[in-house]
Amino acid sequence: MAEQTPPQNETDELAELWALFAQEGQEVLDQAEAALLQLETDPSAPEPLVELFRALHTFKGNTRFMGLTETEKLAHQAEELAGLVRDEGTAATPEIISLLLSVVDRFRETLAHVQTHHADVPPGTNDDLLDRLQQAIEAARRPPEPPSTPLPEAEPPSPAQPVEPPPDLPPTEVVFTRPDELVDPATDPQYVRIFLEMAGQELGRLHLALDDLAGGKESARQEIEQVVQAIHHAAGQMGYDRLLATLEAITDALNAPAGESRTRRLYQLELELFEQLTVIQEAAPLPSAERGKTYPDIAWLFRNWHADRVFAYLSELVSTLDELESRPDWPDRLLAQAAALYQSIHHSCIFYRLADAGRLSLMLEDLFARLQQGEPLDRDGLLHLARAAATRIGNAIDAIRRGEEVPPSQIQELVGQAETLLYSPAATRTALSLSAVKELLHLPPQFEDVLVPENLAEISQAIQKGEQFYTVLADLNADETVAEAFWEWSQSGAVRVITSATVYRNHHVLYDFLLSSALSLPELQTALARLDPSGRIFTLSPCHYRGREEKAAPAPAPAAPAPAFSTEKLRRLMETIGRLEAVFASLHHTVTSLPEFDHPAIDSLRQIEGRMAEVVVQVRDRAAELRRQPAAAILEPGREQATAAGIPLYIDGGDTLLDTDVLNLLTDPLQKGVEFALARAQKAHNPEVRLLVEPMDDRVRISIEDNGPPLDHQAIIRRAEALGWSAGKAPSEAELLALLLRPDFGPVPGSPVAVDFGAVYADLQPRDGFLQLSYRPGGGLQQRIELPLDTAVLDGMVLQVGQLYYVVPLRAIRRIVKPEKKALVRSTADGVQVILRLDSELIPLRPLSGDDSRTPPWDRLLVVVDRAAGPCALPVDELLGQQRVLIEPTPPQMAHSPEVSGLALLGDGRVAAVLNVNRL
Repeated sequence: MAEQTPPQNETDELAELWALFAQEGQEVLDQAEAALLQLETDPSAPEPLVELFRALHTFKGNTRFMGLTETEKLAHQAEELAGLVRDEGTAATPEIISLLLSVVDRFRETLAHVQTHHADVPPGTNDDLLDRLQQAIEAARRPPEPPSTPLPEAEPPSPAQPVEPPPDLPPTEVVFTRPDELVDPATDPQYVRIFLEMAGQELGRLHLALDDLAGGKESARQEIEQVVQAIHHAAGQMGYDRLLATLEAITDALNAPAGESRTRRLYQLELELFEQLTVIQEAAPLPSAERGKTYPDIAWLFRNWHADRVFAYLSELVSTLDELESRPDWPDRLLAQAAALYQSIHHSCIFYRLADAGRLSLMLEDLFARLQQGEPLDRDGLLHLARAAATRIGNAIDAIRRGEEVPPSQIQELVGQAETLLYSPAATRTALSLSAVKELLHLPPQFEDVLVPENLAEISQAIQKGEQFYTVLADLNADETVAEAFWEWSQSGAVRVITSATVYRNHHVLYDFLLSSALSLPELQTALARLDPSGRIFTLSPCHYRGREEKAAPAPAPAAPAPAFSTEKLRRLMETIGRLEAVFASLHHTVTSLPEFDHPAIDSLRQIEGRMAEVVVQVRDRAAELRRQPAAAILEPGREQATAAGIPLYIDGGDTLLDTDVLNLLTDPLQKGVEFALARAQKAHNPEVRLLVEPMDDRVRISIEDNGPPLDHQAIIRRAEALGWSAGKAPSEAELLALLLRPDFGPVPGSPVAVDFGAVYADLQPRDGFLQLSYRPGGGLQQRIELPLDTAVLDGMVLQVGQLYYVVPLRAIRRIVKPEKKALVRSTADGVQVILRLDSELIPLRPLSGDDSRTPPWDRLLVVVDRAAGPCALPVDELLGQQRVLIEPTPPQMAHSPEVSGLALLGDGRVAAVLNVNRL
């Protein structure tokens, strides 16, 4: 072999890779040699054949990975000959065993060469063995020659021992003859493992080749054909008929004219191929712990590749839904396309462990498939649900990629709507969806869990008849005679009882009935008064049917939206409750600090403190309920803006209850955001804007989405440069959008609507608010606003710095540390800034106002907080513990301190400043 030397600039990692290849190669060749020596003793033993084939297959795959073309050719031929012996009944003759031992010896020489020179053997080195292997393969495949002399006729069997006819086997089923049994390879763990290992390697080639073909490289056809041929041969040996049919369909699709339809068909067949192999893997008689070790986890690979493409799927889905909305006939092509996309999105959701989203995707796939089969469905309801699902699934996956948790409630509501469409009888599928009923009738929450598809159909029929809706809260257990009279009246035809819900109130069981009737409110009041002259058993309430109200008296759009609610009385109540909590916190501190000994007075005081804790919590929760109102109150002005502009506006989550302070804070950002989105959407082919309200644990997220074109990036860069900011040489889209949120940037350049997002963000930050701009996967812009569900109450950590007290929101605290001296360094830029080195991250120290301590920072506690500009560490003298506080507005004399968002009264009567960490 010609001498070569490794490249001088080779990295240590690459050298280590060559060493690992040589080490594993020696181990594999030892296995192959041991199997061949065992076959010399017992040529018919099946176990050595399996081990031989596995070793040669592994060695071939390793050489391909390292790019050793000459060595791979030899390994491929050796593997093919071993496969003929294992699968086709070719005898393991001494000549074949000797030839394969010679190949193993050549591989050992090759490993020595590779380990020294980090390169393949020169071309032609293995020609002698390649010729011998090819002759052996051709001889094994050649049909046997007829005998020169006739064989003697077999003697007929004895009548006492009749010959059993061979069992009928399917033409593609292959069994392997052993001395004592027949074995189906599809149920043999060794064969299945080898098959999966081979298929996993070939799938990687197929995936890359399909991408190349889609990009216009027709030369990738040959690679795809080779992959299909390799898997087809192995699948035939295993008896996987469905897999064979899919592989043959891929071959047929390759012969179709180049174009989008061929590409789409090939990707669909790749999906089928992966799914079938995933089923084989998950049904394989192998321990799950072996996946990824002895053979690749095909299911993981399959779903991972889908996860990489999920935003492309979502973008294509949005385009498909847009086309469906514009077509009155809803062609089968688009329905099948939507179903296939939701199937792919399902696998992406499973990869990201979004179980509810994966279930929702499958349900939507089924719904579109049913439409394709001609079943009657509520198309408008399905279209609305499909759009909402695409948005929420995209947001959920985006959040997971950013490392955030996704509350299940974001998807579970849509799962319920899909169940309404999916499981309702065909006769009722033209009924309204549950979300539409909730939006139209503003039903009390107790009815949400009891409405079934039949009820929705009845509501739809009542609306078509022009009937009105009412709820009757009845204490039927109070008077049996009145209860019987009510039941008879409800069956008389004057009203229709749609459903009922059980209500528990003050230890009493009440029943809330949902009725529809052509009778007016006074007529129903008269009828119930006849049944219950005392007026104590029935409470009648009309449902505010928004559809009827809008037709009867459409309200004129206000010139400018006013604050959503007047909260002065509620604020005074919350201030009183805040003082109550502060007093109770002082009491709790006193009680817990009492000495530990038994005394009747101390025991009584502890009991009083425990009961008072329950009362304080109840009072606070009741007051919080009074402050909550549906988000629809501030979303409706956006609908009026959209109606005036002639642009569809879709609202989801309008029934979410929010604190009145949150609603007031959101009024101005929503007005500006919707106005900006409508102006952008006017430039789209099919303009639309979407408003989505999503509760997330202790926060609420409102998304404003449009389908307008990208912003003028060059105009943004010019504005940043005019302000003296550096946008970088090639800023990303996210970096450009982040510039719009910086203070003093001003209105968005090139927009017909002057919206200053930096000013909007500045208004949200003092109440721990958040604003983000991002481009949607399917095109268009998303404005994402987040606020705490209750901005008046804060769970925080109380800190003491000098003579001052601060409250830091708990959600902003990343870590509290007492650093070592070596973890603190001074900045080389000015020598003044101190930097904390924490987990390979450099975090600046940010002393708070009033911090005049001369104690070195390594002798103090550091509270590391996350902020929009990055983390910082706050030196503090003492931690006073966690406390829930009521935020009071900042007095005018503290207006010069932007890092302070309010004041809080602590349990011991002291006053603390509430920090706005994003302003630090």
